[in-house]
Amino acid sequence: MCLFGASALAAEMCKLDGLEKQAANSADCHFYHGTSAYRAGDFATAADYWKRLIALKEVPVDEEHLQASAYNNLGFLYYFGKGVKADKPEAIAYWHRSSKAGNEEAAYHLCHVYADKKVSTFDPKLGGEYCREALRRYGLLKKSSENTNTILHDAQAYLRKMDQ
Repeated sequence: MCLFGASALAAEMCKLDGLEKQAANSADCHFYHGTSAYRAGDFATAADYWKRLIALKEVPVDEEHLQASAYNNLGFLYYFGKGVKADKPEAIAYWHRSSKAGNEEAAYHLCHVYADKKVSTFDPKLGGEYCREALRRYGLLKKSSENTNTILHDAQAYLRKMDQ
């Protein structure tokens, strides 16, 4: 009686290695498809998958961080016009959403857009708040990297410049 069989069910599963047991429209499938496309330099496809992820009505609690990361990543793409038309207000809106969800990288991006005097969005009050928040969040990370150290240095430098 089943007209679709196993091949139809398999078409609804994620096609990424290691995620074959996940649904094709799951948060992790969308996120990692976007990440794979980004790493391959296909920014438009990355944006498409991350937009699918943020459009999901329900995301399991243990995957909410993927949605926050997708907002952050979309902010980056829109800010720099990678795969999408550059739109800095849209980028900042994505970063605000991501930062509210606890994403440390989004807090750093907001630190930059508000604390850098060379950027049209300069706002020393917001810049100070986001730089301090980025420092707090990055300070909580269990692992540090060269990139993390650069971010910490930059956020501290912004704060010093604004205090002058």
